[in-house]
This record gives sequence, C-alpha cells and structure tokens, in this order.
Amino acid sequence: MISNVVLRYVLADSSVALEEWQWHLYGYGFMVGIAYCLVEDQHVRVDVLSEHWSPRRRAWVDLLAMFILIMPFAFVIARDSIPFVEFSHQLNEVSRSPGGLSHRWIIKAVIPFSMALVFLAALSRALLMIKIILESPSVQKGTPNV
Repeated sequence: MISNVVLRYVLADSSVALEEWQWHLYGYGFMVGIAYCLVEDQHVRVDVLSEHWSPRRRAWVDLLAMFILIMPFAFVIARDSIPFVEFSHQLNEVSRSPGGLSHRWIIKAVIPFSMALVFLAALSRALLMIKIILESPSVQKGTPNV
C-alpha cells in the first residue's frame, strides 16, 4: 500500500488500522488465489514425473488428488473455521493494537469462504478430469492406457 509508505516515510505518521488492513488484504488475496490457481491449473505439481505421462494418466492422478487430498482438506477447514468466526462475532472482537481494526470476524470469515471456493474449484477440476478420462482415445478403442 503506497499510502501507508507515504504516511510513514514522507509525513512521519502511520496508521495502525491501515497497516493491519494491508496485511489482511494480502491474506485475502492469497487465500482466494488458491482457488483461482486450482481452476486455472496453475498449482504446483511435480512435472518431472507427469510430463512423461499420458493425458489420461495425468487426469487420473489429478482426479485422485482432488477427491483424496484437496476436497476433504477444504471441507474440514471450512467446517471447523465457522465456529471460530461465530465466536469472534459474538465477542465483537477487535484488534489488540490501539487504533487497530474492529469487526475482526469479517476478516476471519475469509477462511471458510476461501475454503468453500477451493472445494468448488476442486470439484470443477475433478469433473473436468472425469471428462478427459471418459473422452480418452484408449477408452474408445477398449485398450487400457493407465
């Protein structure tokens, strides 16, 4: 945030709320960006192995990763973070820093929201992998390619 830098170094002033808001925006961007990377297939994987595999085998590995790893993880984190957000809302939690942000529950609500997005992105990716597996030439010819 340029305004935070200008306040601190040019005007010799700072805003605790602005600094906290900056960090929370970074976290929001990162957490929502995970789902975006999954949808766009830009997530990290070991391409050294998968670059030699057939599209059908890669689809099987991605499909298993979505159902065994990503979707259960996103579901558990989303489910277990809802009471965390509710508790923060009931307490009307505010920042411990003087002049910090209020309504911290809104910021904490990003956790279940982003994990729901990750779950939906994984589901979308899994459906795409199923389509690739079913449309694979080896399935049409009747010869296994895995």
